[in-house]
Amino acid sequence: MSGTTGSPSYFDLSLRHEVDLRRATEGQLRDLLRSLDDLDLDLEQRIRSAYARGLPGNRSEVRRLRGLMDAALQQREAALRRLGGDLLSGSRDVAGLSAQLEFDALVDGAAGLGAEFAPVNTARVLLLVDQAPLQGKPMSEWVGDLPGADRSRLGAALTAGLVAGDTLEQLVRRVRGTPSASYADGAAAVTHRAVETLSRTASNHAGNSAREALFAENSDIIKSERWVSTLDGRTSAFCRAQDGKEYPVGVGPRPPAHFNCRSIMVAVIEGVGDFGERPFVRSAETPQDRNAGFLDEARREAGSSWADMSPNERRRAIAAVRRRWNQENVGRVPASTTYQDWLSKQPASFQDDVLGAKRGALFRRGGLRLDQFVVPSGKTLTLEQLRQRYPSAWSRAFG
Repeated sequence: MSGTTGSPSYFDLSLRHEVDLRRATEGQLRDLLRSLDDLDLDLEQRIRSAYARGLPGNRSEVRRLRGLMDAALQQREAALRRLGGDLLSGSRDVAGLSAQLEFDALVDGAAGLGAEFAPVNTARVLLLVDQAPLQGKPMSEWVGDLPGADRSRLGAALTAGLVAGDTLEQLVRRVRGTPSASYADGAAAVTHRAVETLSRTASNHAGNSAREALFAENSDIIKSERWVSTLDGRTSAFCRAQDGKEYPVGVGPRPPAHFNCRSIMVAVIEGVGDFGERPFVRSAETPQDRNAGFLDEARREAGSSWADMSPNERRRAIAAVRRRWNQENVGRVPASTTYQDWLSKQPASFQDDVLGAKRGALFRRGGLRLDQFVVPSGKTLTLEQLRQRYPSAWSRAFG
């Protein structure tokens, strides 16, 4: 632990820095999505301009419209390639920042040992960021595939609309979506979701690449690496099972284990115990869904008076709902707590939300550990496979 009484431990500092990196990543993602919104609006305007002479009434008009749409998609594809370059550039920035923050955490959190940590090799970090595979391909290839996939998807939507004889508004809805659904119901929304996934995964990949390089530089001091997953209901089955497992430096699985993975590796150092705490959220919802739920709850509580409330009064009502929920569902546990330990102390209803009802029963009554629900490759075992593999646990759970 840190040499100064009351100062944060290495574990605390490492998790705090990870939170800071995620916030920075969310800021970068907002910029990317705003740029993507601009591209969607530009495509809609080009569609409307192409239809300015009216609906296509013959084959030549259809060919003219297809030519205009192809030109619009070509320009959009080029813009998406530039946007992908920004995404990768941002992930390299995250890697550099992560390497420095983790180095500072090691130095400050293990100050009492008198150990001298070597700074990270920047070239090694960037090599890992650019070349380390995620599900068989480096991140640059996943990002590089994005513009072509977007063009094919939107081209198919435009062609389908022309063949079906869509009106202008129908074609716009088919391609961009509707304002009432926040444009989540159009073909272009798939690209938005892909950018969100790639941005968050690239950030996790960059941060963990920086840690991997830093730990390798200090393998004479660092005893092993520990997998740390997020304690909430959205963590994947594989990451739940991995939480708390230790591996020799540079050996074993590494996050990101999958797209949208939030797990990290931390150093285990001889003489530095599990001091500090880790946060948890007893929820399987995304923050966006929770916020929508807070709004709905505030409306229900206000009843008919909601219509007469000012914007500030509504915000205060929503904030009150959020505070109550946070008091009941957000907290911290000792750093040594694993996902297995944490989940075993949660209500049965939450265990079922996370695992499913039958797996929840196998966890509670059957005594199965979280790592028994998955195979080393990360695949989740089916219920039938669980029944065959663990007949005694099945019998304890279901009689």
